[in-house]
Amino acid sequence: MLIAKIYVAIGVIFALWLVVMAGYQLDKFDRRHLNKGYAAAILLLIVAAWPLAIIHRPKALFSVRALAPVDYRSAAFMRERFKLSQALPHCSSCVCFSPTIGGVKVANHCFTPADIEATAAKQIKRYWSSPEEETEIIRWVRTADLSDAAPVDVPWVWTGFIFLADEMLRQGLGKTHCIQCDQTYSATALTAEDTKRSGVSGQKCLRCPAGHTVLAFQNKKTPS
Repeated sequence: MLIAKIYVAIGVIFALWLVVMAGYQLDKFDRRHLNKGYAAAILLLIVAAWPLAIIHRPKALFSVRALAPVDYRSAAFMRERFKLSQALPHCSSCVCFSPTIGGVKVANHCFTPADIEATAAKQIKRYWSSPEEETEIIRWVRTADLSDAAPVDVPWVWTGFIFLADEMLRQGLGKTHCIQCDQTYSATALTAEDTKRSGVSGQKCLRCPAGHTVLAFQNKKTPS
């Protein structure tokens, strides 16, 4: 009986230790994406089977992240969005966007801040981006140091920029360096190969003169 009480006491202490660590190690973005139902279940499981928890996740003794059911990807995304809203990164006269397909970079697209601002500021209905993101992009390029010609990358959290890039390239704005053929082309040299699956969705694709895909995405629009 005494052994059982000691066992349970250790489990309770371990669970409380995890709660204390969570208060110090998880920020507001982590806590916002914490699955509280799973977290409660994990704490109860730790009380009942704490040796298994330690064997399975020994790092949990020092880091709650080893066991906390947090969507860390979403938390990191929101954390970076918040940082951008507080302090925008440096912007130069050459803004570079590098799309990927299957995790592999396919091209480098370079645009001027003026072209980005003029395109993003157009009063047209876009289904790809929130007004807040458009506003942040415009605010960023307006801070550009035009005397600095070194390329700067578009912040990765602006996920809607791929659609803005597609819009600019189809207007003949910018330059594209194709990774596969290692050649640089004017946007006017690119060709569009779009497909439609229905009236509201399909794939939009741009190819370089050699036929390599330099930008592609699934296009989904809200029916009017």
